[in-house]
Amino acid sequence: MLLHFYKMTGAGNDFVMVDNRDLSLSSVLDEETIEALCDRRFGIGADGLIAVEPSQGRGGIVRMRYYNADGGEAEMCGNGARCFGNFAAALLHHDKTTPLPFETMAGVVTATFEKDGNVTVNLTNPHSMQLFVLNADPAVGADVHFLNTGVPHAVAFLDRLDGLDIAKLGAYLRYHDAFSPKGTNANFARILSPG
Repeated sequence: MLLHFYKMTGAGNDFVMVDNRDLSLSSVLDEETIEALCDRRFGIGADGLIAVEPSQGRGGIVRMRYYNADGGEAEMCGNGARCFGNFAAALLHHDKTTPLPFETMAGVVTATFEKDGNVTVNLTNPHSMQLFVLNADPAVGADVHFLNTGVPHAVAFLDRLDGLDIAKLGAYLRYHDAFSPKGTNANFARILSPG
């Protein structure tokens, strides 16, 4: 298979970007293929694959389809949305003096193009906030809270981040029963000062 793609990064996350406006890639972009493309040793290597597809008439000019590196489709990705906005604008020859609205599974997101070349996006309104989903969880060593910003996020505020086993604790939270069946993104933060 010959696949024309671009590689983009947004705040450290990297993505394989494809143009699927004619939907010709839909039959070949299955979970197994996407996982192989995102593999860092034997594929292109990426945190995910993003496809530009036609609008479904839900308020966007085009549609963003986001797939995690394991091939599973997700509602969207904030850093990926910034890359998507820039990529879609180039494909569509969009006038970057005007915002570009696009559809995601989470709702309509709008990309704005800054004079310095950066792209900002408005995320959908956060919802489903739950404080203390896991109260003083012993594995994490802290309370864990939940918020959906278009994608689900579990957040633990810790006293120290140095030496944190992100892979182990991240997997623990991602697949914890409290967030089943879909799982969640795991976030660890430290408050530096009041406010």
